[in-house]
Amino acid sequence: MPVITMESAKLNKEQKLMLAREFTKTAARVTGIAETDFYVFI
Repeated sequence: MPVITMESAKLNKEQKLMLAREFTKTAARVTGIAETDFYVFI
């Protein structure tokens, strides 16, 4: 399963959720791997 990891300064829950959704959506489009296969850690 693909993993996306990001370290950042303090983010609120809404920002983290938005990043996770956008990272997953873009990575799935580029790689052809289903969005449900990704793990995102922020």
